[in-house]
Amino acid sequence: AKLSLWLITLQKNKPFTFLDHALRCGDSLVGVSVEQLWHWNMDTNETTPELLASAIRAQIEEVTALRRQLEAVSVESTADQAYRTHLRS
Repeated sequence: AKLSLWLITLQKNKPFTFLDHALRCGDSLVGVSVEQLWHWNMDTNETTPELLASAIRAQIEEVTALRRQLEAVSVESTADQAYRTHLRS
């Protein structure tokens, strides 16, 4: 998956590791929308039990903020990638 994504980006001047921040063991190429995550359900017409909703939404907001922080870091070197790895952990 990593090689395929790297080739698709056509970023030959960037290190092979520049996509590491976006990949995790077990990741899937099947996507869901933010709305589906927000409802924690593929069918966004169904309501999420309130017991779970606040915890799920807090996690989504936390992950979204970290994702924006990661995307703000331009990966031009292995040092940049190391910094992104640090943010992920």
